Amino acid sequence: MAGLTSFLFFRPWRRPFGELDAAQAELRRELGPQHILYGRSFRAVGVTGESDDWLFELDDATFAQVHLTWTRNPPRGQSAVPSNPDLWNARRMGDGRDAGGSR
Repeated sequence: MAGLTSFLFFRPWRRPFGELDAAQAELRRELGPQHILYGRSFRAVGVTGESDDWLFELDDATFAQVHLTWTRNPPRGQSAVPSNPDLWNARRMGDGRDAGGSR
């Protein structure tokens, strides 16, 4: 996986530090056979502090934003998979937030 060394996150998103292993383990635990990410390789590259949404880089250089539930019996639904980080960021900017994170 290539990495996001030059990827710019806008608030409330940030690069995760010290939480990577826990988030990746939680996603593996939450995935069921019907989930679009089941059986895929991934690594956590972004997190928002306003919810438990995480951005994962996938084995084919695409990205998935996933809401981790951190519950005993997580739902095993689908996740949207934007095709690239620019598209993902454009979608984040289109949710009513400006670069400062305000509405």
